[in-house]
This record gives sequence, structure tokens and C-alpha cells, in this order.
Amino acid sequence: MNFTAAVKCSGSGDQDMEQIEGTILASWIFLLIFTIVFILRESGKVPGLPTSRKKCWALVKHSCKFETLRNTAMIVLMVALIYCTGPKPSSEVRRWEYYFACIASFLLWIEMLVMIGRVPMFGKYIQMYR
Repeated sequence: MNFTAAVKCSGSGDQDMEQIEGTILASWIFLLIFTIVFILRESGKVPGLPTSRKKCWALVKHSCKFETLRNTAMIVLMVALIYCTGPKPSSEVRRWEYYFACIASFLLWIEMLVMIGRVPMFGKYIQMYR
């Protein structure tokens, strides 16, 4: 498999491609905004700089949590997609971008299940993800 191969999106006409390119640009802007908000939210959870062994242990413990690792992986994938695709709307998408987007979407789905599982009114089937 060639991960750098480009997949061409061809619409039925020029007008369709203009609408698709506008949608791509709007999606890129929303992804950029929400990624910045997500990074700020996650950076607020990080304990302070370690000045003692106890604080250093708290930082290591925080870094090894599954939630922290999952959110860090999502941030890395989204930043890679934002940086490599850029604001230029294009009808070609490289194959690795599909894989990155798929993995990031799956991790975000797990994050949403965990967040919904913390609300007791949704029932036992959702709460099992707590």
C-alpha cells in the first residue's frame, strides 16, 4: 500500500467542486478552533511543574493514565492533519490523511462515551465506560 498516494474527489461539475472546496475550508477552520480549545482544556489538567519528588510522581502518574495518553494521541493526530493539509481547499486527499482521521475519530468516539458515561441519567449500558 502506498500511504502517500493521492485520492481524487471528483464532483459532477464545477459548481459542485466550488461547494466542496468551501466545505473543506470551513471544516478546516472549525477543526483548528476546536483543536486549540481541546489543547487548552488538556493543558489545564496537567499538574504543576515538579519541585519535589511528590509532585514529580504526580506528573508521571498523570502522564501514564489511559485518558491522558488517548487525548495526547488525538491532539497529535489532529495537529498533524491541520498542519499537513493547510487551509488550501483541495480535491485531492492523501491516503495517510484518511487513516489519521479514522483513528482520531475513533479516539474521539471513545472520549465521548467516557464523558457520557459519567452522567448517571443515561443508564447502565453507557455507564460501563466509566
